[in-house]
Amino acid sequence: MSFFSIISISAKSVNVGVDGDISNALNQLPDYNNSINLEEGIYSTPGKNYNITINKNVTFNRKGSKTIIKGDGTKGLFTISSGNKITFINVTFLNGYRAQPGGQNGAIYLKTGSNLSSLNFINCIFINNTAEQVRAIFTQDGNNHQVSICEFINNSPINGGTDGAICIFTVNLTVKDSKFVNNKGPENGAIHAGHTNLNIPPAELKIINCNFDNNSATAIGYQTIGGSIHSDINLSVVNFTFKNSKAGRGGVIYTERDVKVEIINSTFINNKVTFAAGGAITNNKGHGLKILNSTFNKNFGLNESYGGSVANYHANNVQIKNYKFNENYLNSNDSLGEAIYNSGNNTVISNSDFNNNFTDLVGGAIANEKEII
Repeated sequence: MSFFSIISISAKSVNVGVDGDISNALNQLPDYNNSINLEEGIYSTPGKNYNITINKNVTFNRKGSKTIIKGDGTKGLFTISSGNKITFINVTFLNGYRAQPGGQNGAIYLKTGSNLSSLNFINCIFINNTAEQVRAIFTQDGNNHQVSICEFINNSPINGGTDGAICIFTVNLTVKDSKFVNNKGPENGAIHAGHTNLNIPPAELKIINCNFDNNSATAIGYQTIGGSIHSDINLSVVNFTFKNSKAGRGGVIYTERDVKVEIINSTFINNKVTFAAGGAITNNKGHGLKILNSTFNKNFGLNESYGGSVANYHANNVQIKNYKFNENYLNSNDSLGEAIYNSGNNTVISNSDFNNNFTDLVGGAIANEKEII
């Protein structure tokens, strides 16, 4: 006779040991207000402890000091097909891998049509997850998702995949107190927030008190956008540090379409654009960009780049206030605006310091083609 190491079960809670069966525990729970408590250790049995479909409301809690869901490098970890609210607390997701054509994620994949309202990660770690499209978390369904006190490390794509750590479409996401380190994708480095339904207002991506280090969009050319963040929805960035990010356009942040963008109390250090624009930030048609109380140090552009720190394309009513631009540079004879390049109307630049910024062509600090107030 064999047992699943399920220590106890009630109508709402199941405890599972490392030699147990998470999938079986899920099957024993009702459809609402559930919890699965995971013991300390490594859960690594395929079909039992990963490569699992979640189809009900559940919270996964860690009971010991370290709980790891470890894939074998051949399968994804969790697919969410339905439910109203799913939460992971204190869980590490390691070596998730989804290699089949169109594989959406390595760790967490939220299926279209799941009608999930809330997906939450608290104090979780995502390491070495990969897939053909999104490496750690993918969702194009639901409403308000949250990532808090989490780490994303070395998540990267295969076989032409595009995005590094998180990809969302037409949903709201808040990321707080988290770290993104060494995440890579050919087109986007760490977070891609897309907007697929142009008939409805864009959703919002909020990023608060986070650190990004050494994330990059790795392909060569015009389509590598957003070394750390590519957003087609409303974007709010507060109290951030971005270091060593790289992309063809938007070394750290690339925004597109008519969305609102606010960047407040943030620091950008040693970020690089290799092809077109914005060593730190490229804003493409995002009217209402605000950059407040932030610092740009040693960001640079290569190969006919515009804007060593900030490139604002065709976006009106932009505000850049209380900023410091230090030692930002462009090294091509065809480059414009070492600190800022602007081609939008009604741009306000005030109370900003420019120190030792340099370009080989036009606009050692600012290159402007439209109106600055």
